[in-house]
Amino acid sequence: MAVQIPSRQLLIDGEWREPLLKKRVPVINPATEQIIGDIPAATAEDVDLAVAAARRALSRNKGKDWALASGAVRAKYLRAIAAKITERKSELATLEAIDCGKPLDEAAWDMDDVAGCFEYYADLAEGLDAKQKAPVSLPMDTFKSYVLKEPIGVVGLITPWNYPLLMAVWKVAPALAAGCAAILKPSELASLTCLELAEICRDVGLPPGVLNILTGLGPEAGAPLASHPNVDKIAFTGSTATGSKVMAAAAQMVKPVSLELGGKSPIVVFEDVDLDKAAEWTAFGCFWTNGQICSATSRLIVHESIAKEFLDRLVKWTEKIKISDPLEEGCRLGPVVSGGQYEKVLNFISTAKSEGATILCGGVRPEHLKKGFFVEPTIITDVTTSMQIWREEVFGPVLCVKTFGTEEEALDLANDTHYGLGAAVISNDLERCDRVSKALQAGIVWINCSQPCFCQAPWGGNKRSGFGRELGEWGLENYMSVKQVTQYVSDESWGWYRSPSKLSLLTLLKKKSEQKLAIIPIPSRQLFIDGEWREPLLKRRIPIINPTTEQIIGDIPAATAEDVDVAVEAARRALARNKGKDWALASAAVRAKCLLAIASKEDVAGCFEYYADLAEGLDTKQKAPVSLPMKTFKTYVTKEPIGVVGLIIPWLCSQALCGSIVHNHASSKQHSEASNGVALGVN
Repeated sequence: MAVQIPSRQLLIDGEWREPLLKKRVPVINPATEQIIGDIPAATAEDVDLAVAAARRALSRNKGKDWALASGAVRAKYLRAIAAKITERKSELATLEAIDCGKPLDEAAWDMDDVAGCFEYYADLAEGLDAKQKAPVSLPMDTFKSYVLKEPIGVVGLITPWNYPLLMAVWKVAPALAAGCAAILKPSELASLTCLELAEICRDVGLPPGVLNILTGLGPEAGAPLASHPNVDKIAFTGSTATGSKVMAAAAQMVKPVSLELGGKSPIVVFEDVDLDKAAEWTAFGCFWTNGQICSATSRLIVHESIAKEFLDRLVKWTEKIKISDPLEEGCRLGPVVSGGQYEKVLNFISTAKSEGATILCGGVRPEHLKKGFFVEPTIITDVTTSMQIWREEVFGPVLCVKTFGTEEEALDLANDTHYGLGAAVISNDLERCDRVSKALQAGIVWINCSQPCFCQAPWGGNKRSGFGRELGEWGLENYMSVKQVTQYVSDESWGWYRSPSKLSLLTLLKKKSEQKLAIIPIPSRQLFIDGEWREPLLKRRIPIINPTTEQIIGDIPAATAEDVDVAVEAARRALARNKGKDWALASAAVRAKCLLAIASKEDVAGCFEYYADLAEGLDTKQKAPVSLPMKTFKTYVTKEPIGVVGLIIPWLCSQALCGSIVHNHASSKQHSEASNGVALGVN
């Protein structure tokens, strides 16, 4: 089927603009290996123009045209875009399929999700105005305080090729809903539908500069965007290696980033499952979208008592998958996106064989397809945990397998990875599923399913899979800045600079301080590690100088890297002790009790007591349900400790800052259950 490829330019300031260097990049159909068109290739100079256009969009009419417009105004544009997406669904799905190799049915479902995402964030945008000036309860009635949510500003959005339009919209929709102006840089391997989004934005009259779309190569367009001094935030989805570079570039300007990076997700199958249902979810979890999903459950951990029969069923499910040109009816697995990705996948498989693994099925080009970047769905057994295929992300239709005997062994295998994006558990025992889901170190956990994703629920990972959450209300928060506004409401003067005669309390305190100045004992302390005082390994100490007298009044221990190692190990042990039940997984009330016991200084006590109250309330807020459009799934959100954190504070209010810094260290985890899957029959 001949498909007309529109010839587009860059979208800058609401207009099509040819790249300043007039460069273009060829578009290759991965199913045929033929060049079918080209896209404009932006460079740093074009990035400058787009950023300037975005800045103008935010300041136009003193911000009233977009950033300071009511949420309802922005929602109107988002809904208009959604309607156009739906109107052009078939055309957009076809472009997506020939651009990245995604089966046409999957691409069509993606277009439904794209429209739904714009509609969802239109609803949230409309609700923003009512949530402004949310009051803050204060302990002093002489002040009143409230919170404003404001757009961060100009945001750079860098997106991948596996869900070209959908993952772009995961960022574009909430950014626009928040009132930001954006520069979208999609992958050069799949940009066609993002350029059609540009045309749609022009059709609906989106204000100039609110969304700018720059296609082109990563080093020439993505890198200048990530490091641009006039971009206020970067949101990136892609490889962990590139994400590290984006983070380093942003760090030079202390610019916030959100990163959704790689994964090597486990799927744990217990012995009590329906074998066919579990096999279908296992195949879907790894081979959906040609295996090119960052959250793909590509590490199968199956109970040893059912492993042989389960793998037999799984191979049968895999053999049913139709591999063809993505435009063919019934296609369930198309080509990988490019020749480079094709070679990478085959090299992973070849390395696994050379390391002693067994290719149970697949691992080669399908015999009936002589052209295109096709790889048969592949299952690999006899894998060790040190093998490359077990530890590194393949980003292709490749599943590796290990067996387990106990639940503890399964969890050790599942969590033995640098990544922490997704994980799945399949069992008829829902109490076990709940227990395992809590112990899995991932931002998303699926129970009796794999890979369902809803724009209402948070999406994001832990460890080297990135940080920050997209989708749901969390996605909107990504693009908003919190501003505290506090007003003094008393008729009385503040009184700090009254004449000394009126400062009786302060005068008394000063006299007492002077009396004790010469006799205050300075405790001689060591480092506090693993609950005990420990002398620094290098036995170094630093003098303490009283800034009032300039005299040395004592000293403090001086830690070095070796002491840091010991402290981090102690913190890791604290989290793992008694399988986490002593602290990380303990009742929040237990932690609250400790915080209350710590409080001893007036300034610090108030902070510890405040967070003790919040800690006590955490348990009741766990498993917060997420409203979904499908009744076959249910989703909830839990808040879990991030893990071991390093707290580095200044000298001005060191004890008070130690207390307040605690608040920033919780992570959201999404749990989804398939209610039509194993043993879950929610109607």
